[in-house]
Amino acid sequence: MAGERDGSGTRITCLGEALIDFLPIEEDGRTVGFRMHAGGSPLNMAVAIARLGGPAAFVGKLSTDLFGRHLRAGLERERVSLDWCAISEAPSTLAFVDLASGEPEFAFYGEGAADTLLRPEDLPAALFERSAILHVGSISLLRGTTPAAALAAFVLMFGVMILQFEGLLVPSLLLLLTPLAFTGGAIALDVSGAGLNAVSLVAFLTLIG
Repeated sequence: MAGERDGSGTRITCLGEALIDFLPIEEDGRTVGFRMHAGGSPLNMAVAIARLGGPAAFVGKLSTDLFGRHLRAGLERERVSLDWCAISEAPSTLAFVDLASGEPEFAFYGEGAADTLLRPEDLPAALFERSAILHVGSISLLRGTTPAAALAAFVLMFGVMILQFEGLLVPSLLLLLTPLAFTGGAIALDVSGAGLNAVSLVAFLTLIG
């Protein structure tokens, strides 16, 4: 484990968005301000892995603005590797959350933001050589050039799997299971009668693994 945590071993790599969540401060049922928190599914996953003692790495594009510096400092404090992380002068994505209606409402400010600008050429060869697991957040697949980078990462990781298993059989079987997992998750949501809200989306992603 020591070799993994000091950067010399394999890593669990989380690729995608890194943003600032502004969570509401409430007084007498009213939102009177916001408190800043590091956010983004892949970033939070990397922090969780590191806190459990795992060899976590975050891959994305962090801004050089004050929010990006806050994100970087937090990841470094949690001992998440940033060896493969790119930087950009574009602003950080900001997300505001309000609970005024009883359900969380989100306002995103991320047009042209740093975490949407990751490109395939930003991904170093070492990422594919030393990543034991690759996790990608769902929002990462929706904005800017980051979807292309995520797709490139999956394709290259698939190539690495072919080399590791010395053939196409096992990697192909794993890919064939993906649509079955999505179908099973969709059926479970339909049978349960749950609408597609934030809570059921988390449940759906958990069901499909």
